[in-house]
Amino acid sequence: MEYGWLSVIPPLFAILLAIKTRQVFLSLFLGIVVGWIIISNGNILKGFELSIQSIIDVFKDAGNTRVVIFCALVGALISLTQANGGVQGFVDFIQKKNIVTSRRRASVFFLFLLDALFSLNPQSRVLLQEQSFIRYLRSLKSQEKNLLTSATPLLHQSAF
Repeated sequence: MEYGWLSVIPPLFAILLAIKTRQVFLSLFLGIVVGWIIISNGNILKGFELSIQSIIDVFKDAGNTRVVIFCALVGALISLTQANGGVQGFVDFIQKKNIVTSRRRASVFFLFLLDALFSLNPQSRVLLQEQSFIRYLRSLKSQEKNLLTSATPLLHQSAF
C-alpha cells in the first residue's frame, strides 16, 4: 500500500518534537510510533506493538548490532575522555605549542588534521572533532568566539 503524503508525517513529527523538547531519542521513538500507527491504519496499540518489534528486529542482524554497539562504545569513550579532562588537556597542549594561532589555522587544523586522525566513521569523527573544536573556541578571545557558530555546521558537513 502506498501512503503518499502520510509518509512525511513521522519524520516531520520527530524533527519538530526534537526541536521543541530537545529530547532527541524520545522524539525519534515517537516518530517511529507515529509511522507504525499510520501503517496499522490508525490502531494505536498495534502501532506501538509494531514499533517495539521493529526496534527489536534491528538487533536480529549481526551487522546492525555491531554498529549500534560500536557507536555506544565510541560515545562512552568520548564521555570518559571529557570527564577525565582529556579534551581540555588536548586544547591546552594546542595552545601551549601555538599550533593554532589564528581563526584560519583553527579551521584548517580542526577540520582536516583531526579528520585524518579520527577517520573511524562519520558520526564518531564529528563527535570527536566537535568536542575538541568547541573547547578550543571557548578558550579564545571574545571577538573570535563567533567562529564557533559558523564552524560547527562545517564539522557536521565534513562527516558526509
